[in-house]
Amino acid sequence: MKSFGILLLDYKQERHFFNEMAQKGIQHSFEIYMFSPTDINPLTEEVHGLKYDESSCQWVEDVYPIPSFIYDRCFYQNRSHFKTNYPIINWLKNKKEITFLGYGLPNKWHLYEVFSNHKILSPYIPETIKATSAKSIIDYALTKKRILCKPESGSQGRGIFALIEGNGTLSLRLPKEDKVIEKHFTKLAECEKWLEHVLSLSSYLMQPFLSLSDKEQHPFDIRVFIQKNKEGTWEERGRAVRRGSKDNILSNLHRGGKVGSYSSWLRSMPQRKRSFINTEIDLLIKQATTCLDEHFSPLFEIGLDIGMAKDYSIWLLDTNSKPGRQIILQNKKRINDDLFEAPFHYCNYLSTVQQ
Repeated sequence: MKSFGILLLDYKQERHFFNEMAQKGIQHSFEIYMFSPTDINPLTEEVHGLKYDESSCQWVEDVYPIPSFIYDRCFYQNRSHFKTNYPIINWLKNKKEITFLGYGLPNKWHLYEVFSNHKILSPYIPETIKATSAKSIIDYALTKKRILCKPESGSQGRGIFALIEGNGTLSLRLPKEDKVIEKHFTKLAECEKWLEHVLSLSSYLMQPFLSLSDKEQHPFDIRVFIQKNKEGTWEERGRAVRRGSKDNILSNLHRGGKVGSYSSWLRSMPQRKRSFINTEIDLLIKQATTCLDEHFSPLFEIGLDIGMAKDYSIWLLDTNSKPGRQIILQNKKRINDDLFEAPFHYCNYLSTVQQ
């Protein structure tokens, strides 16, 4: 039997989904394991982790060789998490006898450089500038009036904030779960000091603040979930609308956003615009996936975050190589087995290609 390892930092993470997936994996003649990078003994290269037991349908402790296929679902909460675990993951990725389903994407700046130079994709990519200092952020905010700042290597909406200019001063809007913390800086020096602290924790990118809210002033975007199928080609698993709390700046589910039906949302649009919206999104999906395959390491799944402004302009906001599945799990009455079986179909495809 082939061995399949789910690599994560928290054993409780996505447990229900992994239980369903493990049962499907066994049906496809895989042994299913779960472990974290620090569970590996560097001397013996054995893992002290969990194995899915078919008879009891439970995860049980076990010691085993590093699985030949690895599904990386590690999410780093902070720099310490990253520094502890990423070197081990990088070591695993360089071992010839191990195959990762997806090898991840570079940081947001590298992605921006590739997408913004793509002939077809570039009009859909918001202007993005690297923050070189606290002063560079302030100058950009004073020029653009409303800007969004995001960590260069962030995920799940962590660290994102907006700066809004008013009468030569700046106000901060910082999402906190389903709320927004607001702070007005009476002096630019006060804002600069706060920004210096933020930049000491992470490098940042700046963008104009796009008006991506609905009629009720709820921010929203469209998440498209895509995976490689058993032929190794991209296949859309689903799309949904993510809607944030009123006057928030994010629709991200980890920041209080809710999932809604894409088809219901589309029907709420003017009839003359519906075909245009679908055509634009389909074009983005095709061009983005092709571009990713051409420029980056092999990927298994991605989440595309697509925004639509009040003038119906379409924007590619973010590309995630470790997307959540909530848009499908929360938005469908019956979950298709394809979602649970896709990793094993893709492993079998990779095995065929490697031979």
